[in-house]
Amino acid sequence: MAVAKKYSNETGSVNFRLKEPAKEISRIMGRYSFKDLKVDFSTGLKVTPSNWDFDSKTVTSGGDKREINQKLAKFKTSIVDAHKNFN
Repeated sequence: MAVAKKYSNETGSVNFRLKEPAKEISRIMGRYSFKDLKVDFSTGLKVTPSNWDFDSKTVTSGGDKREINQKLAKFKTSIVDAHKNFN
């Protein structure tokens, strides 16, 4: 029975969540996970929870949807690339 890995052995993974999903506007928080290491960070971005997709962890609507999703993607690639370069 295979166990699904939550991270890559080489680079780890980056996931996003809302800090306060019950509020009118919430900060988007990030978490970098690698083996037993978990580092939480603030992205500095905010979104209305109704515009956030909790499954895909992306902004689904709103005027700044594209810009925020691009910034989240950049966080993800920058952190993974930094880890690759460190190794």
